[in-house]
Amino acid sequence: MKTKAKIYGDITKKISEKNKELNLKVKNFVPYNFSMGTELKKHEEYLKIQMDEMKKKEEEEKRKRREEEEEEQKKRKEEEEEEQKKRKEEEEKIEKKKKEEEEEKRKKEEQELLEEKDIKNNETFEEKKIRLVKELMKEVNNLPLTQNKLNKLKNMGDIKKDELVTFVKTLMLNEQEAFENMKTFFEIWDIMKTGYMHKNLIISILKQFGDNLTEEESNYIQKELNQMSESNISYVKLLKKWIYGTEE
Repeated sequence: MKTKAKIYGDITKKISEKNKELNLKVKNFVPYNFSMGTELKKHEEYLKIQMDEMKKKEEEEKRKRREEEEEEQKKRKEEEEEEQKKRKEEEEKIEKKKKEEEEEKRKKEEQELLEEKDIKNNETFEEKKIRLVKELMKEVNNLPLTQNKLNKLKNMGDIKKDELVTFVKTLMLNEQEAFENMKTFFEIWDIMKTGYMHKNLIISILKQFGDNLTEEESNYIQKELNQMSESNISYVKLLKKWIYGTEE
């Protein structure tokens, strides 16, 4: 495709050649009223044809550019619509999964409630008694029910709620007395008197203190000790945290 500069250059060249022919004829004394007039007319027609062609080419180029721009806009619009569609599908997928998880959680909770209700309806008298004591102990301070106390509870037979309360009170320790007793017990093992002890040794000492720890209690304490970053732990702070709820 010729550029505008090339087209104008070609026209100028042709006009220049025509002018040379006209000048040559003038020099050769060609009569103006015939030869000169005819050549000028042809020259004007030629220029008009060339200008019309150039105008058509410019319009054709504009039309092509316009079509290309429209095609590009159409393509961008289609890409944006496709992107929006994908984004919407992804959002719907996430929302659907969220609803499914919520529904699954709700059904699971309902099933657990039904199972718990079924257990309560079918539990033995002894199981019911133990469950009530555990619930009451949890309310008063989440006290531990040791094996010795559990055996004692099983041997008590049919008891009323106020008797359960009295039984639970026997589980409550004097905090200061419990702290001093356990602190003294740890100090016996602390030969260097540093106030610190390796966390693996702490669980071994606790198993020997008072009633034997149940497997569940041992696992709970071991898990709590494992979460501590230090290997050597201040047993005084640890006992204060367990008994008083604070390390201070």
